[in-house]
Amino acid sequence: FRRVLFRSQKVRKTMTPSFLKGLVHCGSCNVLMHQTCSNKKGLQYRYYTCSNHLKYKSCEASQHTFPAEIIEKRVVEEIIRILKSPEVVMSLNRLAERRKDVSKADLMTAIKNLNDVWNFLYQAEQRKIVHMLINKIVIQENGIKIDLNLEDFESLIMQLA
Repeated sequence: FRRVLFRSQKVRKTMTPSFLKGLVHCGSCNVLMHQTCSNKKGLQYRYYTCSNHLKYKSCEASQHTFPAEIIEKRVVEEIIRILKSPEVVMSLNRLAERRKDVSKADLMTAIKNLNDVWNFLYQAEQRKIVHMLINKIVIQENGIKIDLNLEDFESLIMQLA
């Protein structure tokens, strides 16, 4: 009886959850991409894979799987690049003038130290920031397209300051 019970229990792989969950789409068929993983020689490799490909449905892309680490790194680099752009800095100056609870210096320090701060955030905090700033990420064989949501930008900056 114990053997039957043991066999019927599903073995689940533990996988680091992605802070991009629900945002990454296939550039060819426009469906969500799911995080998948493989384990080789004691190391875990994470990927984003087209849902249609996983379900054996039609997807015209020649590449269906992309390394998660590379995608996540590029998305974070793009977010930081955008947050440090001159347009954003000007918006921060205007925000500091309108609001009395935060100074220009505090806002500029928050943006200047964004790279360092990002690495110390918990994954739940990173996910919250990413989901506030990004509507959709489209992965294509020739690159990544990020559709930004700048409506929540002010509230995000106030949290970082």
